[in-house]
Amino acid sequence: MKSNDEIIAASASSETMVTKMTVTQTENQQLFNIISGLEELQDDSMTPKNVKTKIEEIVILLKNGTNDPLVINRTLDELDQLTSDYNLDSFTRTQIFNIMSLMELVQ
Repeated sequence: MKSNDEIIAASASSETMVTKMTVTQTENQQLFNIISGLEELQDDSMTPKNVKTKIEEIVILLKNGTNDPLVINRTLDELDQLTSDYNLDSFTRTQIFNIMSLMELVQ
């Protein structure tokens, strides 16, 4: 028969696992939203071709290494560089800033 301490420890352990699973599911949902937003920008006819190419590279990076902090930081840096492109219209630039804000939450 298990002691009260063992039952409490097992309960705490299972709660921790549930919390970690919930956090992982939330991060995966946020990454899905980020990738969807980037793909929408990529399909937009107003987005310049050089920006579409860079967004395509970013989407591939995110799909291959989704939860890796280095990948997130690299994509944030590349998106930041895109925002300084003078060919971007203000709507596209704002969309990129919104996506960057979502990515910072995932970090």
